[in-house]
Amino acid sequence: MNYTLVIGVNSFLGNSFISKYKNKLKILGISISKKKIENFKLGKNLKFSFKNLLKEITDKKIESIIYFHSYGTSQNQNSKKKIFYSNYTLAKKFYELAKSLNAKFIYFGSVSENDKSAGNYYAISKRKMINFMRKDNKPKKIKVLVLKLFYIYGINENKRRLLSLIKSSIKKNK
Repeated sequence: MNYTLVIGVNSFLGNSFISKYKNKLKILGISISKKKIENFKLGKNLKFSFKNLLKEITDKKIESIIYFHSYGTSQNQNSKKKIFYSNYTLAKKFYELAKSLNAKFIYFGSVSENDKSAGNYYAISKRKMINFMRKDNKPKKIKVLVLKLFYIYGINENKRRLLSLIKSSIKKNK
C-alpha cells in the first residue's frame, strides 16, 4: 500500500485529516511545531529532520504529500523570517521531495493571497510558493493541487473574523 506524507499534523486541518483518514490510509505524519515524525500505522516517532525523513521513507512508496503546515495566520505569528521559512522555503523542500518521488503534492494556499497590502508577509509567502510551483511545474512534471480556503475556524483564530465574533457574541448573550 502507498503512503501519504502529511506535513503539519498538529495544525487544525492536518489534525482533522488525520482523525478522518488514519484508519483508511497509511499516513506518515510530520509535526513541524513539535519537530517529530509520526508513523500512524507503526506507532513510531522520530525527531524531524530531512535526513531522518529520507531514512523513514526509503522503503515506502509515497503516493502523495499534503502540506498543511502554515505560519503567520494568527496575530502573534508575525516573524517575517518564520513566515517565509514555513510557507515558502520549507514548502519548497517538500515540493522538491514530491518531484523526486513522483508523488502528488497538495498545498494549501489562502484567500488572503489576494491581499496586496504591504507587510502582509503571510499572503506574500503563500503567493510566492504558488507562483514558484506554477513556473517550475511546466510542463506538468507531477500532479499539484493548490487549495485556497476561505477563513477557517480553529485554534488561534483571529478574534476579528466572523466566526470568532459570532462565537463571542453568543457567549456574551449579545
